[in-house]
Amino acid sequence: MNWLRKFMYGRYGVDALSMTIIIFGFLISIFSPYFRPLSIISTLIFIYAYYRVLSKDINKRYRENQKFLKLIKPVTTRFKKFKTRSEGRKSYKYFKCKNCKQEIKVPKGKGKVRVTCPKCGEKTIKKS
Repeated sequence: MNWLRKFMYGRYGVDALSMTIIIFGFLISIFSPYFRPLSIISTLIFIYAYYRVLSKDINKRYRENQKFLKLIKPVTTRFKKFKTRSEGRKSYKYFKCKNCKQEIKVPKGKGKVRVTCPKCGEKTIKKS
């Protein structure tokens, strides 16, 4: 195991972009028995992914990864919002403000509750 640590010293390593590239290459390789050129494409994708992992140009790989993370941020924040909301569904009820469309979280089982929007101050009565 020590030889691997010595080998990887000064190299970039695995990040979100390289993992995405590897997964994409794996998915393409699943379909390669049905369409021959896909095996060549998946091989090239794997070579590029390992090139990124073993690269010694750490700053360039870091900038590439940051651009990738900035690109997928809207998708990941939407997924996190969905995950958080689905986890809180048992103890909270969610409403949208009629005025500004802000999402408001209200505890369940409290009966009729007067809800004030934190963004615009609109007051409504909702059943929780």
